[in-house]
Amino acid sequence: MEEIKLNELNEQPAADMPEAVPAGPAPSDEVDRLRAALAEDQTTEMPVIPTDETPAPSDTVSAEDAVPEVAAASDVAPTADEAAVAPEAVIADDTASEPATETEAVPTADEAPADAEAMPTEDETLSAATQLLPDLGAAMPISDEPAEAVVTGDTRPVEPVADSAGPTQPIGPIDDEDETPDLVTEVSVEDLEKKITASTVVTAPRHMPEPDDEDDDDDDEDDEPVKRRSPMKITIVLLLLIVAVFAGVYLFMSYYFMEHFYSGTTINGVDVSGMTVDEVKGSVVSQVKSYTLTIAERDGVEEVLTADQLAWDYVDDHRIDEIMADQNAWEWFTSLAKNKSFKISFATAYDREKAKEAIRSLQCLDESKMIKPQDAVLEKDNTGARIIPEVEGTTIDKDMVTDLVFEALDNAVTRIDLTDPDCYVHPTIKADDENLVKRMNEWNAMVNIELSYTFGDKVEKVSKEDIVAHLKDDGEKVSVDAEWVKSIVKEWANKYDTFGRERQFTTHSGAVVTLPGATYNTGEKDPDTGQELEHASDYGWLLNVDATAEDFISAVENGQSGNREPIFRYKCLGWDNNGLTGNYVEVSIAEQHMWVYKDGQVVVDTDVVTGKDTPTRRTYPGCFAVDAKQSPATLGTIATQGYSSKVTYWLPFDGGRGLHDAPWRDAFGPGIYEANGSHGCVNTPPEAMAKVYEYVEIGMAVCVY
Repeated sequence: MEEIKLNELNEQPAADMPEAVPAGPAPSDEVDRLRAALAEDQTTEMPVIPTDETPAPSDTVSAEDAVPEVAAASDVAPTADEAAVAPEAVIADDTASEPATETEAVPTADEAPADAEAMPTEDETLSAATQLLPDLGAAMPISDEPAEAVVTGDTRPVEPVADSAGPTQPIGPIDDEDETPDLVTEVSVEDLEKKITASTVVTAPRHMPEPDDEDDDDDDEDDEPVKRRSPMKITIVLLLLIVAVFAGVYLFMSYYFMEHFYSGTTINGVDVSGMTVDEVKGSVVSQVKSYTLTIAERDGVEEVLTADQLAWDYVDDHRIDEIMADQNAWEWFTSLAKNKSFKISFATAYDREKAKEAIRSLQCLDESKMIKPQDAVLEKDNTGARIIPEVEGTTIDKDMVTDLVFEALDNAVTRIDLTDPDCYVHPTIKADDENLVKRMNEWNAMVNIELSYTFGDKVEKVSKEDIVAHLKDDGEKVSVDAEWVKSIVKEWANKYDTFGRERQFTTHSGAVVTLPGATYNTGEKDPDTGQELEHASDYGWLLNVDATAEDFISAVENGQSGNREPIFRYKCLGWDNNGLTGNYVEVSIAEQHMWVYKDGQVVVDTDVVTGKDTPTRRTYPGCFAVDAKQSPATLGTIATQGYSSKVTYWLPFDGGRGLHDAPWRDAFGPGIYEANGSHGCVNTPPEAMAKVYEYVEIGMAVCVY
């Protein structure tokens, strides 16, 4: 019979004891250690704990002595199978055969804390189990029969009880009188293992409070687990799992992006993330098929050309395939940090003939509906002028529109505006045209002009109706018709001019004679020019037609209404007495006499000698004006006239002919000029000539008949 050494079991630290677990086999490490100890020693000495009442037993107890009590204990203890069925069972008294009440088996919530405080530690539980052996007093025989676990019906934790008289009593069924149970002295190794296991397993109460975290941490550090995996191995396994997951994800995504575009990829502003090339092309085809060209016209009118009208279609130029080919699927993770944007031109095609047909169908190019543009115009009448605004119309340059549409189609433009660039045909003159406004103002300034010109006691008026009727607008300026004005002025000249014209003259005797307007001397020539001399009657009114017409025009164009003075080349001293007024000189060739009138009164009355009646020396009749006054003077030259005479008073009136004194003559009057007449001048006695010079002024008329 082998002896079991229990010293090692008693000396084992409490920290090495396993934690309380549900009923079952003992921890494997502990069982293995016990078996190894049994294998080394054939007999295990079991110490006997002495008490005060009995002498100390021997160090060993034979198995034969221990068997009877173990057997007795087995008579009342449940089997191992029964213990497993009722894991909550604990050691009870000798009345365990009676069922425990619910109150005894399940403590209340109020009792739970007290029971929890009575829970033994693992060391106490193990010590109580081992203390069963010393009281056997002998070595226990080893048996192949399994030992039965001792279970009681008491639900309270069991802890060793020591009385004052002796050592701690072994665990076993205890009656109310605290009698010591009989021990079985013979036990097999398996029985011992099961007893130890059953003794160390105690079911915790249902309401036991949670253990303190700090205590658990300390226990975890002190107690070596039954079977613990190596942290290094766990870490390695976890790392391998993580690597495997990442590798799987990487490979999956790499193969995915071999046919799909990266996340964040845009083509022409369209997000193609996760799309295949075919899907992108399908999207492009949809976009192309949805193409429209909007044509904006005036006044918010719009017309649309559709893809169907243009036969618009997508042409695959493999640009999308190239983008996918350039995408490295194995570097898909780089797309997570940045987006990729591509700007490409999709190849499209359209039918040019169909496009032309679509353009021709535009409403804006329908000539029957076009309104032609009209320039702003100046509307004029005798009340004034006003601007009629331009009409823009709707006429469009067809060629320009066609070119603009084709340019838009070639560049896939979706909208064009016919006003930018401007395809409309516009009027050339607008209402705010500077020249148009100026002409309107000019017309309105002339339309109310009235003019009048005074000729003596006669007034020539020009009404505003006549002027407006002859206003002329040449597109640059408004003016009065100059030819019309000249025609009016010429009429006035014909009516009022007396210069160089015949006139009726009333002589001193009251006889009326006709004075010629001009006399041509066919035998006399101008010594300077060699032309025949004209002896015109140069006294009279001679209207300057050009100057007067210009004055007329200026007055109209400057808006100057009122009376105007005509402009003359030659003037008379007045308008009365046919322009002679009361101051003039009368010379009668027939009577060889001269009269000087001052304010209608004769102031000089004297005989004279006129020119010899030959072509070169004749005194010509007419009405002449005194051209000058000179005193003294020398008449003629030897080289030209063949003579040279000095005189005191000289009043020329017909070229080289004039009035002068003739101190070399002794006689004056009729009968002299025919034979001894002058060279054309009127020779006057010196005394009378002095008075003539005094009364006669430049411009005074000398009427010769």
